[in-house]
Amino acid sequence: MPAVALRALRRDLARWAQQPPPAIPQWAEEIAGFFQRYANLVYRPGEQVTDLAPAYHSPPILTLELWRALQHRLPPKAEERLALSEALWALERREPRVLAARVLGTLPASAGEAVFVRFWPWLQDARWDATVERALLHHAAQPLLAEGRLLERLEPFLPPQTESTQAARALLALRLLPQHEGFDNTPALFRALHSGLVHLDPELKPEWAMLLRAIVDRWPAEAVPFLRRVRAITRDEKTMDWILRRLAETAPPNWRSRITALIQTYQPTPSGRAAAASKPRTDDGKDASYAA
Repeated sequence: MPAVALRALRRDLARWAQQPPPAIPQWAEEIAGFFQRYANLVYRPGEQVTDLAPAYHSPPILTLELWRALQHRLPPKAEERLALSEALWALERREPRVLAARVLGTLPASAGEAVFVRFWPWLQDARWDATVERALLHHAAQPLLAEGRLLERLEPFLPPQTESTQAARALLALRLLPQHEGFDNTPALFRALHSGLVHLDPELKPEWAMLLRAIVDRWPAEAVPFLRRVRAITRDEKTMDWILRRLAETAPPNWRSRITALIQTYQPTPSGRAAAASKPRTDDGKDASYAA
């Protein structure tokens, strides 16, 4: 990997940042030029490395320094920032795509729709590149969290309404909500997740476990009763118990035994099963009273 002479790089970036902003396509080309200068063209992944995503494999400090220079000269208009993020994403390499995610994250909450129509397909593209995925979740999603409509925008993609790949991405993105201090609408979140937990897809076990772990960590007093309700009516008890065991491993100590009890002691009687079967349900298996 080419070494970075940090002082020389910062001087070059300072001169670059003082120039009048060029047209958006040229701007992206200039940024690509910095990455190409320090690209590792002979990079070969090791035997245990599965990192095959297209990248310049330049030193990480270069991406950071480029962002520091770029953020002070971003165009003021939202549509120009959107165009710049798109131009960087179109370079189809890891490092400029990280910058694309950061630029997208500078948009105001009022641009939520414009951000989402880029964020969501980009998140699909990034499923093989953990670095770009993290940048999208940590940076590009910020306007969506500030807007307060991330759950609403992701609901059409949640299981069981869509195929496994998109559903997995939606569950991944929903982990942002329990991590966001400004979100506390757990009733809406639980309603959105209810049907997917009733009609569990075993292929999504890891995604469900990670999302529910974040929810239990943030709202254990609300999450455990919710889990008890869905455990009582899930159509796939084996998969649900697998998820519950993973939650119990990391749950706060005073809640761990309660989650374990959902697996160990939940043995509905024949009369209990009959009573559950007699409850009015919606088409997707929800109790009508809960869905309301």
